[in-house]
Amino acid sequence: MIDFTYAQIDDNYLSYYNDLFKFEISIPSDWNEEKGDNYVLFTPSLDNFNNFSKSFIVYSYNIDDLPYFTNENNSYNDVINGELDHLKSFYNDFTLIKSPETISINYYNFSFFEFSYYDYLFGKINVKEYLLINDTNLFILSYQDKPLSYFSNLKMYDNIIQSFRIVETKNNTFDLSNVREKLSENIPKTYTNLVAGL
Repeated sequence: MIDFTYAQIDDNYLSYYNDLFKFEISIPSDWNEEKGDNYVLFTPSLDNFNNFSKSFIVYSYNIDDLPYFTNENNSYNDVINGELDHLKSFYNDFTLIKSPETISINYYNFSFFEFSYYDYLFGKINVKEYLLINDTNLFILSYQDKPLSYFSNLKMYDNIIQSFRIVETKNNTFDLSNVREKLSENIPKTYTNLVAGL
């Protein structure tokens, strides 16, 4: 079953739609895509030893499945603090660079923060993470890169974030069968052939 589609926007970006997680986003046209049970990872096609860590990833979780979301801890702040605690325990030398803030993007209220961690192979890595709760889903949009290229590529990463949309359906087909039927009932016979051409 195909659960994603691409559409060319221009020479530099593709519009990517994921039917499983119900989101749409624009990514560089030369990036690869890898899917997991609850994420989609995008990485440059020409990865090598020096830029292997560069990536953009979209996670989608049911908030009821999160270990840090409980009956007692169920606010937006609880989710953010739970995610921060998870990151601190997961990454080596976790350092919070920018504390959580709220930002509105395309009418979605995201919380975002920045941090760094140490990778034994690639050294220091910078990460910017956006969290969005939509109904019972938690979307996490995250990009990471080495410090120097992280800052030089911020505009590209921010453009990707700005393109994010939650899309329930991508079916743009309009059913004209009822239109033909109704028109045929209410217009003279001589015009019915014109309707058949719709």
